[in-house]
Amino acid sequence: MLTLPVCGKELAIARREAEQMGGLRNSIRKGGGNFAGFIGELVALRVLRYLGATRSNTYQHDLSVGRWRLDVKTKERTCQPKLNYDGTVPMYQNQDCHGYIFASVEIVRGVPLSVSLCGWMPKAEFMHQSSLMEVGDIDPSNGFECKMDCRNIPYMKLRPMFDLECSLMLSKEIAGRVARSGG
Repeated sequence: MLTLPVCGKELAIARREAEQMGGLRNSIRKGGGNFAGFIGELVALRVLRYLGATRSNTYQHDLSVGRWRLDVKTKERTCQPKLNYDGTVPMYQNQDCHGYIFASVEIVRGVPLSVSLCGWMPKAEFMHQSSLMEVGDIDPSNGFECKMDCRNIPYMKLRPMFDLECSLMLSKEIAGRVARSGG
């Protein structure tokens, strides 16, 4: 897990974009999590920018790195995340992405203190490794009642962010070799 402070510029961008986005259809919090979501996205961008990451900010994915499309799934918390906490992807979000980055934003009294990038997982692997939770199910790991159909995975089962960085570097290297060979 990689934990970083939130920069002032990221806060300003996240506030502005959350206000512009407003409420969200199908959202448990009706858009109340937009601010934390944008913070998670911006911190993930900061970490991956050296690899050429850019924000896509589409419904399908949040970040692009070369040909890779990544969606950042962020939870707002009042404490640092623990490895047994879950990352969640709502079932209605069948996005066209290669993988998910799971982030946790610690916000205390309305102030974002830090973002933990809890790990990542390729989408196909996530669909295989995660647990299906349906509306009304009680998550045995935390007692939370599911508000919508989703898939959950404990952070301890995610791949570390370093693994994503290595995969992206390898992908860029291979793409560069193919381009140089004329293939």
